[in-house]
Amino acid sequence: MSYLVLARKLRPQTFDEIASQQHITDTLRKAITSGRISHAYLFCGTRGTGKTTTARVLAKALNCEKGPTAEPCLQCVNCKEIATSSSMDVIEIDAASNTGVDSIRDLRENVRYAPAGSRYKIYIIDEVHRLSGAAFDALLKTLEEPPAHVVFIFATTEPHSLPATILSRTQRYDFRRIPLADLIDSLTTAAQKENIRISDDALALIARKGDGSLRDALSIFEQALAYADDGITVELITSALGLVDFGTFFELTEAIYKRDLQSVLGFVDKLTESGADIGQFLGDFQTHLRNLLVTRSVPQPSRFLELSDQQVEMCHMQKDYFSESDLLRMSQAVSQLMQQLKDGAEPRTFLELTLLKLATADTTATLQQVLTKLSALTTQSKSAVVAPAVDLFSAKPAEPSPPSEKKTPVSNPETKTLTEAEAAQIVPNPTIDSTSPRSATWEGFLESYNHVNGLLSTMLRKGKAKFTGENTLQLIFPPDVGISAVLTADKLKQLENAMESHFSKPLRLKIETDKNMKATRSRTSLDPRFDVTPEDLLAQNPDIKDIVDRYDGKILSIKKVNSRGAGDG
Repeated sequence: MSYLVLARKLRPQTFDEIASQQHITDTLRKAITSGRISHAYLFCGTRGTGKTTTARVLAKALNCEKGPTAEPCLQCVNCKEIATSSSMDVIEIDAASNTGVDSIRDLRENVRYAPAGSRYKIYIIDEVHRLSGAAFDALLKTLEEPPAHVVFIFATTEPHSLPATILSRTQRYDFRRIPLADLIDSLTTAAQKENIRISDDALALIARKGDGSLRDALSIFEQALAYADDGITVELITSALGLVDFGTFFELTEAIYKRDLQSVLGFVDKLTESGADIGQFLGDFQTHLRNLLVTRSVPQPSRFLELSDQQVEMCHMQKDYFSESDLLRMSQAVSQLMQQLKDGAEPRTFLELTLLKLATADTTATLQQVLTKLSALTTQSKSAVVAPAVDLFSAKPAEPSPPSEKKTPVSNPETKTLTEAEAAQIVPNPTIDSTSPRSATWEGFLESYNHVNGLLSTMLRKGKAKFTGENTLQLIFPPDVGISAVLTADKLKQLENAMESHFSKPLRLKIETDKNMKATRSRTSLDPRFDVTPEDLLAQNPDIKDIVDRYDGKILSIKKVNSRGAGDG
């Protein structure tokens, strides 16, 4: 006997054996049991999901000598002839090679004759969407009023291509892509029937490459089997089929995250030497980026990932390597490369350039992340110990400095309740010696210092200033401002130097807090809860402007931020 491929050898023979289409098989069983048999069925779905197989099982159920029955016996003459495609009463037509009206005219002539030895004459028309318009017109009348002994079963991957007049005269059933777990189960059963040793990782790899199609998965399985001497492993599959092992994508992601350019170039060298299909690799890498994005974005990602438990855990380990915007940007770069390769770009060179670009690109930080961190700073409780430095312009927190390198914080003065006389001396805009050639106000200094340190300038505005001596400026703040967290010893020295340059005389700052004082607000605040336009934000806050310029960005909107730094909308 000639060799029979696994897809045909292991083809399901009953409704129970059809994988992952229970919503269809249960409906067909009930229809047969109740005697509600339609004259025309339409099976829709992607390739390899069981459309033609289900049509043949339905034909057995209708023409079994013990039927119509939901459980064909598989032993009678009719069941055996249908299984071997030799039944005279079950006619299979490939519409892709019989598109013309003449084939349908012959069908119209033959449907008038009774079945030779069965209960029904059944026409299975595969890829029915390939029929011409004239052929559909010729089929329409017969389909609308067929003889009682005729049943039509249409199969198609493109139901939207069928005329509405045909769709309205059929019972439509939509076949689903076969889930990864069901594909693995079917491949495991096939391996057991054929006495083939195969590792679990190899089964998972073949199932993923099947992409929801059992026929495709069995074809890959059989190809690997032809290459194997003693069992099937992941290494054998990747070598035989030019695929890339799933674990390799985690290694590449690690190299990109660490900016290890040598490892990235070494990966490309290994990939091209192995003869792997770069287009296939890019598609798989994009899927890997999508998996990381899903893992990062939803609380229970496993239900959206066609991965093993171990692979899901590996995704969790790398989900914080990149932000959502970084992953989307990387995926877009891969998509652009795929299009460039289709346009004839040299694969290796462009792959190297793209991966090096990903490995050297700066991580992005959204304005929301920056504002959240700013809000966290301003709500810190006053303390003599300064928290580890936070990089406001990076997607990840900065590493804390070693103890020996920590900056000495400004000693936090005791909270003091001012007397009425002391409060009367506070002026909102004190003036320095009007006879000075560089006479200026405190507000004027803050405006100029805003270009040096916008954050500190904004926080200084929350206090009130008064001069308590020739060279002393006292700043009084509400207790919730947290000025000590920002005004470190270095920042204080920098600020006093700037004041000396601005006012043309040395000045010493004295910081105090007043528990009865409420924080003041202004339009120049970085806090977006106030009426600040994107233009104002950039003009008044050079730190934010640096971010926008650095990433060639644009502020589209400013969201409100609550006390915890989360967006309100």
